[in-house]
Amino acid sequence: MIIITLSLTPSTFIKMNILWKYDKLIHFFEYLILGFLLLNCFSPTDYFPKLIIFILIVTFIISGIDEFIIQKFFSKTRNPDTFDWLIDLFGSSSGVFIRYLLRNFLS
Repeated sequence: MIIITLSLTPSTFIKMNILWKYDKLIHFFEYLILGFLLLNCFSPTDYFPKLIIFILIVTFIISGIDEFIIQKFFSKTRNPDTFDWLIDLFGSSSGVFIRYLLRNFLS
């Protein structure tokens, strides 16, 4: 919900000139957190390849909906960007990978 809310927030409301240089980092970290938390919803004993692939597909769909549908049709001040979407995918994959690596430490 936070990601969608931020996507719907007009860029005039946010100080875009200050945040613009950090745009890719913001995309990366918000989806890193999403991937991490989605995998964290399951027990480490359930971390099978099918579950990980399912979570990656879910995060890819969420980021695609956010970037290409919400920003295109529901936001007048935002533009969809393929590179932002690729950063989202890299961030969510990184979050899933980090949670997978920490499965024994955080259980």
